[in-house]
Amino acid sequence: MRRYLQFILIALLVTACSSFRNAGHIATINVPMPAGEAAQLTLHFGAAEQFQLAAGASSLIEGTVQYNDDQLQPQVMTSGSSVTIAQAVRSSMFPSTGLGNMWNLKLSGAIPLQLTVEAGAYTGSYDLGGLRLRAITVTQGAAQTAYDFSTPNTEPMEQLSVASGASELRMAHLANANAATMRFALAAGSNTLDFGGSLLRNARVAITSGAGDLILRVPKTTPMRVNVTGALNDVQSSGFDHGDGPHYINAAWNDVRPHIEVSIDGAVGAIHLESV
Repeated sequence: MRRYLQFILIALLVTACSSFRNAGHIATINVPMPAGEAAQLTLHFGAAEQFQLAAGASSLIEGTVQYNDDQLQPQVMTSGSSVTIAQAVRSSMFPSTGLGNMWNLKLSGAIPLQLTVEAGAYTGSYDLGGLRLRAITVTQGAAQTAYDFSTPNTEPMEQLSVASGASELRMAHLANANAATMRFALAAGSNTLDFGGSLLRNARVAITSGAGDLILRVPKTTPMRVNVTGALNDVQSSGFDHGDGPHYINAAWNDVRPHIEVSIDGAVGAIHLESV
């Protein structure tokens, strides 16, 4: 029943995202570097059939937004070192309304950033390698998204926070995020958190998950301890030892060297722990 529900949720998302009309307008985004030594960037958009973000901008942020309705024209607002790019349409609007919305953006890797993403139901791809990220906050609705810290973040990140509705979420190379604290609030769906990459300091990870599947994967050479609580969890582990109580540790566990401590509070669902 759980897998059937998950399949239905993802099928609805894919069907909805495929129902967009062709985008008829193109807005060019090009925001110059702020005067300060760091920047705060907020991206606010509703339902979107495509969203792509990567490093490689010569300005602070550059790219295009394609849309087919005037209410989706993005507005750029700046105040000092803070930049907001927003659409007036409410984030709760679902793609079945026929609105077309496609984003393709690049960010500068030359300046430290605090990045905030507020989104509705959409399909998105983030390659965060090459960016200097001090904080990331993501709030998204029913989404099909992939985030990849493909190269190590050279800025110490204080917090990485993701809150996602019914979704298919993939996060790769999370050790490269260089984050002291990571928080994930995940609703029903299929979610994979991969902690590959270079771990430079200790990280604390808090995960709350709803019905669905959660895969937590870490290299066998990266020390990790996982504490699982919650009702009716089906925990399956590979490469972890399960001692007394709710604790799981992999063979590399050592609290003297940089390590990851994870707490999972899950509802009815399957939790897969993999140390490979």
